[in-house]
Amino acid sequence: MKNKLYTLGAASLMMAVACTTSHASAPNFSITMPTPAGGQNKMAYLVNRETGDKVDSTLVTTPTLQFKGTVDQPFYARILVGDKRGPSFIVEPGKISIDKDGNCKSTKLNVAFETFKQDYTTVAQSLDTIKADSVRIEVINRFNARVDSTMKAHINDPVGRIIFLDKASETRSLGQLDSLLAIYPQFSSLKTVQDIAKGHRAAAATAPGKKFTDFTVNYEGKAQRLSDYAGKGKWLLVDFWASWCGPCRRAMPMLKELYTQYNDKGLDILGVAVWDNPEDSKRAAAQMKLPWPQILDAQKIPTDLYGIYGIPHLMLISPDGTIVARGIEGNELREAVANALSAPAAGSATQSPTQQ
Repeated sequence: MKNKLYTLGAASLMMAVACTTSHASAPNFSITMPTPAGGQNKMAYLVNRETGDKVDSTLVTTPTLQFKGTVDQPFYARILVGDKRGPSFIVEPGKISIDKDGNCKSTKLNVAFETFKQDYTTVAQSLDTIKADSVRIEVINRFNARVDSTMKAHINDPVGRIIFLDKASETRSLGQLDSLLAIYPQFSSLKTVQDIAKGHRAAAATAPGKKFTDFTVNYEGKAQRLSDYAGKGKWLLVDFWASWCGPCRRAMPMLKELYTQYNDKGLDILGVAVWDNPEDSKRAAAQMKLPWPQILDAQKIPTDLYGIYGIPHLMLISPDGTIVARGIEGNELREAVANALSAPAAGSATQSPTQQ
């Protein structure tokens, strides 16, 4: 993390730790929040983000949404209303109040987490105005020290787990993850840590220089395979994306440019819609007028196989099926494609510096 600003991301999902809620005894927590627009007469769910379990549900019939229960150990949670994701917060004993903007500053751990998130936002915004590299490095290092001290202060509660798992998600190899766990071994048994390690192994097995690994996705009774497109004598750029992913959508104009520039020179593009409702993927592809084929409803099949932790993720495969580059974007992607189309068929393996 040296000279790099810690990034408060989404890797804190799906941690396996013991935490429960129950209505069997007198409630020791309550959660209230304004019912979101369009939420009336829909089911609302309290979801444990550390396990993925829906721990409570209620039919929304009033302007204020409410949950009550007992909690043995605090956990990181989210509210879903219908199929819409709501705010994330920590379930702990006390009166948990969430405002219309999704902020929660009413209980001890939630105050600590909100304060930490606000500090991160302030530092991140300040970096846009700092020109001197030496000053930027000083600010980043000072904040990263704050990250470590906050995590240590909350080593036994969700705040510490959330921060650690975001740090772990930034690792790009088993070696980097092992180095982090050497400092914080108490987190080694968390399911998400084990999933990150599994992802690193998958990424190493499908690194540039290796042949692509095939997968099959069944959608509407039809089997869709990567091998239907890869290794067929043309260069293939595979775009792992989702309709709800802003960066994925923002990357599409550049992909269209590459397609227009190189399609008649031997480049095909394939979209693989992951982590998404297939109808939403199909609708988004039509709206953006994407001219290349799509593998729909892939969900986690290819991302688990290739150790993909975030999207968009672009992978360039040579005509003989060798992975030449993956995890690159912007000018780095443009350069990789330009070099590939002017190079021998196998190309030269390239990967993002963060994956090396």
